[in-house]
Amino acid sequence: MYRRTPAGFTLVELLVVIGIIGILMSLLIPAVLYVRERGRWVQCMNNTSQLGMATIAFQSAKQHYPGWQQVIASDPSLPLEYPSTFPGATTNKIASWQVVLLNYIEQRPLYSRWGDQAVPKWVLDPLTGQPVLNGDLAHYIPIYVCPSQPSSRTYGPFTAYVANRGYYSLATDPAPFNLASSKGPTTAGYDYGDSQDGDNGIFVDRVPIPMTGAAWKPHDPASIPKVTSSDVVDGLSSTLLISENLVAGQWWQPGLETTFVWLYATELSCPPSAGKPAPTQLVSPAMRINGLRNSITTLTPQTARPSSRHTGGVNAVFADGHTAFLRDGVDYHVYQQLMTPNGSKSEMPCDGYVLKFQDFQY
Repeated sequence: MYRRTPAGFTLVELLVVIGIIGILMSLLIPAVLYVRERGRWVQCMNNTSQLGMATIAFQSAKQHYPGWQQVIASDPSLPLEYPSTFPGATTNKIASWQVVLLNYIEQRPLYSRWGDQAVPKWVLDPLTGQPVLNGDLAHYIPIYVCPSQPSSRTYGPFTAYVANRGYYSLATDPAPFNLASSKGPTTAGYDYGDSQDGDNGIFVDRVPIPMTGAAWKPHDPASIPKVTSSDVVDGLSSTLLISENLVAGQWWQPGLETTFVWLYATELSCPPSAGKPAPTQLVSPAMRINGLRNSITTLTPQTARPSSRHTGGVNAVFADGHTAFLRDGVDYHVYQQLMTPNGSKSEMPCDGYVLKFQDFQY
């Protein structure tokens, strides 16, 4: 007798097919995610490289590196932004290094606004009556954002990138280095100005203190600190320019928001050199590259260090323009040595260490 064969899959066959699809998906999804993150990492590294090239171009044109903060729209006859009265157009604006580089990353119109005395930096908030940044001076700039960062930071004037500010003195540091924690007129002894001499970092403070509140000049110090490529005696290829930080601020802000620093601290494996006092600051996990990156949400001197969402390290560009992937958790004296243009004359406690490639890269 003729019997018709049922059409379609049996339940067992269907379950087998579903199982195979599940296995293939479990293999495919991680690969897709890896490829996507790899693309974001490449774009982030490209941004880092472009910022490095812009910094080198600035140094070549001006014969010094940008300051981590410096005066823009400068008119010696007008007061400095602080302590002048807010808000106001007729003041010399204080800007971050990323503002200074706008002219070198195809953002000349925006740079011109910063340089225009008729454009105020601060305007009154209509709701609070308090001064706020003029919205015409800051907006989203793609090159300042790493696509691997959280989506909440990929709009507005946020930045992912930070510059090598060098030594950040704390009031609790041992004497005489604690004297550099307060910015004031230069004296005969060790003070804030000595920490900005270019031995400790590349991006120094280029905002002097006006002698009066009525005009920017005269100011103290009379000669504004600067660092040139010839000051990088330890080698351009072994001195960091720019890296990234997950808790960086907005690109127009001068300060920890757009810089990374090193503190007066060291490890037992590299004790203080002769003549250097013992540190009072311990090397904490938060101070290391990518240290506690998943839990840190606030910016402090301890967390103003390179960090990223990339697996295993952070992107960075060196003073000769080459980029590198710095691995997680390098020794703190290695981190300090990478930041100091002249390690033997810097304030770092263990100043005699000689860098090796395997110290900071895979």
